[in-house]
Amino acid sequence: GRPLVACNPEGKVLWRKKFGGMSGVKGLAAADDVLFVLGGSFRGLAVKGGSVFKLDQATGLYRSWEGSADAELRISATPPVPEATTAAGIAATGGRFYLSYTEANVVVARDANSGKVIASYAVPAPTHMATDAEGRLYILSGGSVEMAAGHHRRVQIGNNDALYVLESNG
Repeated sequence: GRPLVACNPEGKVLWRKKFGGMSGVKGLAAADDVLFVLGGSFRGLAVKGGSVFKLDQATGLYRSWEGSADAELRISATPPVPEATTAAGIAATGGRFYLSYTEANVVVARDANSGKVIASYAVPAPTHMATDAEGRLYILSGGSVEMAAGHHRRVQIGNNDALYVLESNG
């Protein structure tokens, strides 16, 4: 597999992490001092987005999930809904990380320390996500833009595409 490489703004390599075949990384999300890695090894559902790993941003060392010795959270083993075994996207902010499940039409918020499900939000065909400095979550959907977490709004950005916005305190 290919290594994950952390660089400073000048391009100096800070650390490299080779995951023993983790070239199936689907996404990265950073919050506080943690780097969340969506994807995994060549085997099973992990490579398709069935696992999330936690790394220390400064060192690249694995971090275990609260209540576990593992750095891998096998989300495919305990999906929040039956159709949600592999995630399409990941983002993180405010003590949470979010996973989008396109086929299940849902975005799931999980606790950044334990990985436990906090909430879920119905979003049509969610895919890629990003956060901003105010803690809002932006979700690219197969249909619209919405403010979720109690306050929903939808903004159409094309015939079939949309962007949703989720307040992190929701």
